[in-house]
Amino acid sequence: MASNTQIKIRYGMILENCVARALELGGFDFERTPQYEDMSEVPDFLIPDSETPQVVIECHQVGARNSLMMKSLRVLTAVAEAKRRFGEELVAISVIFGDLSRDR
Repeated sequence: MASNTQIKIRYGMILENCVARALELGGFDFERTPQYEDMSEVPDFLIPDSETPQVVIECHQVGARNSLMMKSLRVLTAVAEAKRRFGEELVAISVIFGDLSRDR
């Protein structure tokens, strides 16, 4: 039986794959972000590529409001590190999926 953490990771991967498919269907060039520094938070996608990104997309699945708060910090960190690496002109998009009506 899968743990709660494994289930959340699975949902997050499904969300990420849905966003990738939407980008493909929309005709966008993109790359899934490589881990460019040890222990850094990185966004999930770079558009159009990792050499000259103009847009970063960060995807998160959340299970409750308190997890949204924790994920928000990770999103801000990933965006800040991407802007430090690629430049302040990057546009950041956050895709968040989950039921925020529950508290855990």
